[in-house]
Amino acid sequence: AITNAHGTYTRDLPLGSYTLAPSGSDLYPVCPVGSPAVLELTALVPLAALDLADSSLIDLDLQALISAGPARPGFVHQVQAQVRNLSGQLSSTVDVTLTFNPQLEFMGSVPSASSLVGNVATWTGLPAMAGLDMLDISVDMEVPADVGLIGSPIAYTMNVSQSFAESDLANNIATWYDVISGSFDPNEKI
Repeated sequence: AITNAHGTYTRDLPLGSYTLAPSGSDLYPVCPVGSPAVLELTALVPLAALDLADSSLIDLDLQALISAGPARPGFVHQVQAQVRNLSGQLSSTVDVTLTFNPQLEFMGSVPSASSLVGNVATWTGLPAMAGLDMLDISVDMEVPADVGLIGSPIAYTMNVSQSFAESDLANNIATWYDVISGSFDPNEKI
């Protein structure tokens, strides 16, 4: 049985005796104390409720991901950043830094950046991430209306940090490379 968004599950079973245990080697049961749990469904007691709790054995690991749409002179260029918690562990509050090319203009973001200094935007004190949680940041950048920029390389570097120990710090940084392209073609499918 798989739980729904509220953590509850149901399973229709014929009367009989059953054992219930978590699957997978990356979990350890917290409750019930005895595992697997025994369930008896009889004619006198046809319904049973069993609360389960387990915890993940996978060490905390946050991952930074970044992508962007086409960059064209005179248009808004959208950047999508995402932080993923690849574990079942809770993180501390999260800080994200995005470094971008100085010729681009930072227009705004959701959530709003905590600070913008030159070509570095920072989000500090973002909420702690629950296990397997994701955090999205959407950034609008403006490419100056200068056709001389066509063919110029651009890059974004995103760093994510939090104060708890992590199993893999190498994936806390992500980089996106692109080139400023020509005029807007409404038939382009990228």
